[in-house]
Amino acid sequence: MSESLEFLLTEEFQVFSQKIKEIFDRKKSKQDELKQIYDKIKVELKAIDDEAKALQQEWEAFKASKGTTE
Repeated sequence: MSESLEFLLTEEFQVFSQKIKEIFDRKKSKQDELKQIYDKIKVELKAIDDEAKALQQEWEAFKASKGTTE
């Protein structure tokens, strides 16, 4: 049996592998959480942009009603 295979078959390696899997799972969970936060903020930013566009349209309508084009 090769030396590296002997290490892979040890209890210590199994403990190490389990800890790495736990770290991987935590990292993936945080990445998913970050994506959810990012997506939520993107939606909020779009709502802000839409609000600004609506105000701009109101402003343009007001200006048009007063006969100014500036």
